[in-house]
Amino acid sequence: MASDIHTYFGLSYATHLVVPRTLLQSMPPQWQERFTELLTELDDAFDGAPRAEAYIVQAAEEKEAGTLTGTERRAARITKDEHGALSHTSLLGEVTETADDELVLVPVPDPVPHYNRGRTRLQPSTT
Repeated sequence: MASDIHTYFGLSYATHLVVPRTLLQSMPPQWQERFTELLTELDDAFDGAPRAEAYIVQAAEEKEAGTLTGTERRAARITKDEHGALSHTSLLGEVTETADDELVLVPVPDPVPHYNRGRTRLQPSTT
């Protein structure tokens, strides 16, 4: 069991934690109360700290850039020049070279059902 946030994130380079609302609302009411109390405590502790107005969250799969189909390349904003060199264009328009074996994110449909105004519930695993 992770004892702190850094350990929980492991060796990933993730800077944000994304948790599907459907999974959160599927947890028992007492768990939800504890969780929202912690979120409120976090919000209060950083009241006034600069934050983005909104974020883009997209379900994706990691694939090696050199293995992508044309459709996957377009979805991942990867282009191939006439010499076969790959590059990635960020949402802000920044272009960077991309190696064939570099993992890139290819958007996919979200496997978690939409929260449906609080009505969607999934059965948590018992393990």
